[in-house]
Amino acid sequence: MLEDREMHFVYDSVYGKVKGMIPYYKFLNQLFRYTMTPKSGDVNNVSNMTKNLLAIMVPNQEEFSVFDFIWEKIIFTSVSPKKDCHYAPYIFFMIKEVTGINILMDKGH
Repeated sequence: MLEDREMHFVYDSVYGKVKGMIPYYKFLNQLFRYTMTPKSGDVNNVSNMTKNLLAIMVPNQEEFSVFDFIWEKIIFTSVSPKKDCHYAPYIFFMIKEVTGINILMDKGH
């Protein structure tokens, strides 16, 4: 996990907070907060997982695989069941894409 001071490239001013972020990273933080690393509560701070993701999103970095990230998160959740895994919609999408099966989604379960 990156320390706030290691995130200097993300900020114009105060480190570790959403306020003072460069707009590019502020938008990515919001995107990650509601999709890949869902978090409710304090919207003024950047979560530890999001810090790592923002560091990967620096221009000219190697390609990032969302599916690899989700897979690693699933593995981590299986080892530490106290952690949540919010990826059911993504997993469903991956299964559909890989198998090529047209699964009816409007059926009750």
